[in-house]
Amino acid sequence: MTASSPFSALVVGPAREETPNSL
Repeated sequence: MTASSPFSALVVGPAREETPNSL
């Protein structure tokens, strides 16, 4: 899963709080 995508960021955000890119 690439955090570069806005959609993936929303999925990885709640799944992993270690990613500051969720914002």
